[in-house]
Amino acid sequence: MKKILALLTLSFFLFSCEKETVEDLFDKSPEQRVQEEIIQLKKELQSSEHGWKVVYFPDEAIFGGFTYLFKFVNDEKVQMLSDFGISDPDKTSMYEITVTSKTKLAFTSYNFIHEISDGGISSPGFLGEGYNGEFELLYYGVKGGDIIFKTNKNNREFILKKASHEDWKFLSSEENQKIKNTFKGSGQIIYNNTILNYDGSRRFVKGVTNKGYSSRISYTSNGVMFSPGINFKGKEFTKFILNNEGNKLISEDNSLSLLLNLTPIDISQKWTINTDDPNNVSYLFGLYINHIKNLNKKRYNAELSSEIIFGRVTVNKNYDALGIKFMSHLDDQGKYKYPAQAIFDFSGDYRDPSLLNISTLKPGFNYKYFRHLDEFTIDLIINNSPYRVEYENNDKTEVKLTSTKNSNVWFNIKR
Repeated sequence: MKKILALLTLSFFLFSCEKETVEDLFDKSPEQRVQEEIIQLKKELQSSEHGWKVVYFPDEAIFGGFTYLFKFVNDEKVQMLSDFGISDPDKTSMYEITVTSKTKLAFTSYNFIHEISDGGISSPGFLGEGYNGEFELLYYGVKGGDIIFKTNKNNREFILKKASHEDWKFLSSEENQKIKNTFKGSGQIIYNNTILNYDGSRRFVKGVTNKGYSSRISYTSNGVMFSPGINFKGKEFTKFILNNEGNKLISEDNSLSLLLNLTPIDISQKWTINTDDPNNVSYLFGLYINHIKNLNKKRYNAELSSEIIFGRVTVNKNYDALGIKFMSHLDDQGKYKYPAQAIFDFSGDYRDPSLLNISTLKPGFNYKYFRHLDEFTIDLIINNSPYRVEYENNDKTEVKLTSTKNSNVWFNIKR
């Protein structure tokens, strides 16, 4: 009898609890539950003293990782910093949290996170596409102290981990700038007779000798991380430290060294050569310019522009590459009608990180009709490579390139 009474008492207790829980649930309107979810997420976002850090891979098949720091100041404002773009620790913008089928965090005014989705900011070969980034995130809860999000459109992981004071300090430091300056260049990474092509604008590696290999690069506080890592002698290496000279990456256990033949300037930018200004080109360089202008006049009875584009040379979405671009055929409105694009291979030299190698001309848009320009592009530019890089101003927007084979060949590029 006592057992029966005990069971009846327990059943009544459980029923009462269940009834109370169900009643509590339905006592709240949908609007109240939504508001509670928003308040709870805002509380989580503002709970970390130094904010949050994420290494964001917007498209793992194409791009590497980009680091972002977020400090949610209040229910509306967020402070942001990134290694994508120019560091500005005071860059503050707006955010909001909404709930439809899923709780969503959206960054509603322009900041670093928008640059990675801006079609006007793109790498060579991806004109108008941006970096496939997103600034609307779906909330999936908290796990181990991390806040789990996925991007709204492409469902890519976006995991916020607690940041430190050192994280903010580093992204504004000279050490970070050194890593950015080194790895914004492009060229080759070499180890043990293995060659990898590195695209600094995309932070992406593709194998040359091992064609099946590709990897994504992200910056760390003392070097870079490969994802996936490099397999060497049965071991996978992911974290590498940049040496003081800036020409090698060394594994944490010091057993693998990667040589960096990366360009000493960001060759993915659009640079210009103004050949009309004698202060921008050497006398010999100017003679070659006049010569190809005369050749163009004889061949097409058309004027060749004195301004030459160098580095990223864009004609349209299908012809967006690295090299040199000329403009020909001046019309009545003072505009040049026909571009001629030649594609170069650019690389650096780990033995001397101040050198820029230019090689291997490939005809780009319209260049097959302008092969008379080979006397300039091949005979002068390529055959006098490599060039020593010297910055002409503090903000590094003007660079002097001087041939190491013939000091009478030099020219300035500006952006």
